[in-house]
Amino acid sequence: MKKIGLRTIKTGIAVFLATLAGKYGIIETPVYTVSVCIFSIKNTMKSSVSEAYSRIIGTLLGGLVGYAFALFIKSNIISS
Repeated sequence: MKKIGLRTIKTGIAVFLATLAGKYGIIETPVYTVSVCIFSIKNTMKSSVSEAYSRIIGTLLGGLVGYAFALFIKSNIISS
């Protein structure tokens, strides 16, 4: 029988806490939070923090670009 590793335990705890936060209304959509928990936890703490930092920067950059497009393009981009 295979042993359960520390990474699996950390991921389980993170998913449990994200689900609990969703149940009590702290987070509107826990599905996104749970998926980030699963994909962000890596073998070492340093690589986990690096992955989380990359996701934060990517999300902020994507939001800023989307906001800029929404400001400068007055028509509906999706339906045009």
